[in-house]
Amino acid sequence: MKIVFFGSSEFSVPFLNSIYNSNHQVALVVTGIDKAKGRGRNMLGNPVKEYACKKDFKIIQADKIDNEIFTWIERSKIQNVCLGRGNQFIPY
Repeated sequence: MKIVFFGSSEFSVPFLNSIYNSNHQVALVVTGIDKAKGRGRNMLGNPVKEYACKKDFKIIQADKIDNEIFTWIERSKIQNVCLGRGNQFIPY
């Protein structure tokens, strides 16, 4: 089953890992944009992005969920969407 995963926080990583270790395919990870952190204000990715990069997943970073993401999901014939944890409203 092809799955799109939505999440950004450290809390979400174990859920993404469970999908990765199952017989399902992570088709896309949708996560928040990189943010400036620390005293040097270096741009850093969130925990989900870091995990997704290590596993070589396709990633879309967005500050809000829009029609571009839903269009991609429709064209890709995704069978399921998983929301790990997020602070975005997902319109329907």
